[in-house]
Amino acid sequence: MSYRTAETSLEIALAQIWSEMLGGARVGVHDNFFDLGGDSLIAARICSWIEEELTGQPVPVATFLQAPTVAELAALLREAKPPTLSGTCLVPIQAGGSRPPLFCLHGVTGFAVYLSLARHLGPDQPVYGVQAPWVDGPLPSSVRFEDLAAQYVREIRILFPRGPYLLCGYSVAGLLAWEVAQQLHAMEQRVALLALLDTHVYNNPARPPERASTLEQFSRRVEFHVDVLRSLPLKDRLAYIPRLLRARWRRGPRAALPGTGRPEPAALRDEGRPPFWRMVLGAGRAYIPRPYPGPLAVFLVKQHDLNLDIDPRRPGSLAAGRVEIHRVPGSHATFLTAPHVRVLAAIFRECLDRAIGLRPRRRWRGMA
Repeated sequence: MSYRTAETSLEIALAQIWSEMLGGARVGVHDNFFDLGGDSLIAARICSWIEEELTGQPVPVATFLQAPTVAELAALLREAKPPTLSGTCLVPIQAGGSRPPLFCLHGVTGFAVYLSLARHLGPDQPVYGVQAPWVDGPLPSSVRFEDLAAQYVREIRILFPRGPYLLCGYSVAGLLAWEVAQQLHAMEQRVALLALLDTHVYNNPARPPERASTLEQFSRRVEFHVDVLRSLPLKDRLAYIPRLLRARWRRGPRAALPGTGRPEPAALRDEGRPPFWRMVLGAGRAYIPRPYPGPLAVFLVKQHDLNLDIDPRRPGSLAAGRVEIHRVPGSHATFLTAPHVRVLAAIFRECLDRAIGLRPRRRWRGMA
């Protein structure tokens, strides 16, 4: 469809906020949010702005899958209330399809950051995000993965009483998905697949902790940000380092996001208390996973040792069942976004097919 500028007052307002949040991108009313470089966290900031400035009502992040252009989003806001599941932490990212649903656990922001992945898994694959209950409300005094998982299991089973269950988690959310899977197993419910997307296993009761030196930790951080810089367009690279320095000063997780002065989602604000991201990260570092008996699919972005604790060949491995390990392009910060997410989704789709019996089983793939 040909480029068209915004015309109505609502389209103009939406196009302006999209442009600001996307680093000054030129936005036509028919441009797709994801093709412009949008992701779940940017969508969350836009939804927060829409709620505070336009509607006064919560707008689910998953709205961007139903209405990924300015024209479609404006029409949805004018004509109907955006979709939501009232009173639950489950967010319908992609509710259509006849296959068993995939449940994607939230990470440090509290949001389900899987919009691009869901889009590339195909319209027949239902995807539900599991969003933190405090994203738009008061923060708790403390967070434990065991308690969060118990709440999420209850809500998942209310809507979907029987398996097979498909679970995934990105980064520290992989450990939260691990605990959800463990609790479902304890209820004798079938978990057909647990997918860990570049997840770091912090604690293994079968092995003493291996503490990295200060120099090693610094080297890993430098490597991480170099990977991010390589993935950004030139104009965004020049702005990344100042944002990184500001974010390090504030000790926040938003270095790669444009600073527009617009309102942040509540979960990302630091108003004299530990923000939710710090609570979740602390809970992940304190979590001690038990050996997992079910099938695992592990996605890694680099040749690193973050996942050695689930290598079945390693003494004290936390994996007691079948394991598939896949290398995917991109960095920890970029492999869930275009263009890398297309490769991730293609491999993930095959894993899901095998989990529900649509493809022959593969033999375990070792650490490449």
